[in-house]
Amino acid sequence: MKSYVTCVAERKGGKWEAICLDFDIAIQGDSFEEVIKEMDIAIIDFLEYVLTLPKEEARMLLKRRAPLSLRLYYSLRFALMALMQKNDNDTSFIPFAPRVAMP
Repeated sequence: MKSYVTCVAERKGGKWEAICLDFDIAIQGDSFEEVIKEMDIAIIDFLEYVLTLPKEEARMLLKRRAPLSLRLYYSLRFALMALMQKNDNDTSFIPFAPRVAMP
């Protein structure tokens, strides 16, 4: 069975920021494509590192989440976007799933 993590990307000024809400990993880049690629790499690196740790320590890191306030902010923002059916040309906020499959 595959598991997925929740990530969001947001354009702020001329830069993009992406955060993996499930592992509290943040990335910055010049384009949406760049932050997706870098997020994939960061998640793979994180998981490879976690696999080298003792089970209890690995379990704790795998349960690490972004702060609740940040998760609530993005959840509310996504819900409002869906309610307002914001699927026009506004691409400053994009929820996405990383391209890596979770073990």
